[in-house]
Amino acid sequence: MLRGKSQRIQHWRLCQYEIKSFWLTALFFLLGMQGNAQITPQQRFYQAEIDFQAFKWNEALKGFQDVFDDTALPPNAAAAYRISVCHEKLGTLVTALQFAEKSCQIDSTQDDYWLHYARLLEMKYDYPKAWNIRLKLINRQPRYISRYEDALQNAWNRNDIQQSLYVTQIWKEQFGNNLNLAQKTAQLFLALNDTSAAKREYEMLIDKYVGRPDIIDAYNDFLQEISSKTKDIGPCPQAYAELNTGNPEHAYTLIKACAQENPENLALLEQQFLMAYINNDLPEMELCIENFYAYFPFLETHSQYAEAVKTFWIANRTDNNIPEFTIEESPSIHWQYIHAHVLFQSNKTMLAQKQLQSIIKATTNTTEIPFFYINQLLKQISSK
Repeated sequence: MLRGKSQRIQHWRLCQYEIKSFWLTALFFLLGMQGNAQITPQQRFYQAEIDFQAFKWNEALKGFQDVFDDTALPPNAAAAYRISVCHEKLGTLVTALQFAEKSCQIDSTQDDYWLHYARLLEMKYDYPKAWNIRLKLINRQPRYISRYEDALQNAWNRNDIQQSLYVTQIWKEQFGNNLNLAQKTAQLFLALNDTSAAKREYEMLIDKYVGRPDIIDAYNDFLQEISSKTKDIGPCPQAYAELNTGNPEHAYTLIKACAQENPENLALLEQQFLMAYINNDLPEMELCIENFYAYFPFLETHSQYAEAVKTFWIANRTDNNIPEFTIEESPSIHWQYIHAHVLFQSNKTMLAQKQLQSIIKATTNTTEIPFFYINQLLKQISSK
């Protein structure tokens, strides 16, 4: 009997223990639920940031998305930016772009958001939209070289040489010229077939830093690089052939047609102006000048020289006195003949003859130079 009572007591105590354990478990569960409900948005953002810094993109994305989607909170630009980064890392670029744009809309003062947005736009080949952002970022912080580099790359990817030159120009204005920048700018001028302007980029550095061997070596390498390019007669070889056989009317027609098809080819535009001058075609000269301003706004020496030639041409036909031509040398090898002709008309025959001989000596194997007219002008000079 005693043993049976003892067993009943043990069973009762065990039952009491299980009941207490159940209620304790329930209590801890409820407390845990209450604790989770009381986690602040800052704590949730902090936990997501820990995952973000640990490159746990899925976990971080979920945490930041919870913060961003919380309607009780104001729009969170930092969360939107990090969501965009997570989507980029996970390969969902479209959504990454959407949240990058949202982060900039919510807080437009953060350059990091704009830099990220511009980079994503360029990944989607939306270079024009990214270009505007790049320029805005340069204006905000003009002392960051990386921003000029990014803008230059953007313009280069769009094959926009003019905007590329614009970047190098404001880059120089902010930091001054250096060898790296001169090399970049020279390549841009080469893309415009303007070897003279490309050379000047190096020559200005040589004048500024006299005797620096790295600049001199770079210039010599550059000259070797362009030696073959200077012999290239461009996309209109038949016109040049006609020009040198003394058939100017046919050559003129071909040059104009080629220039119309290739309006951004500097060599063709120079030849078009040269032929307009040879043929005494004032409207065509004026059209060429308009195209210089339209397609090559940064080549001021070309526009100014063409304007001066046109002014001289008009004055030479309307004034009784010999007009004055103040520009001492032409900015293009194609226009050295024009310069010699202007000197001849200004009664500076010795200078004109020297100019023509210099052209012949420097360009013996170049078919794009009007040797037919050079020889004709030399005969006029010798008979005067």
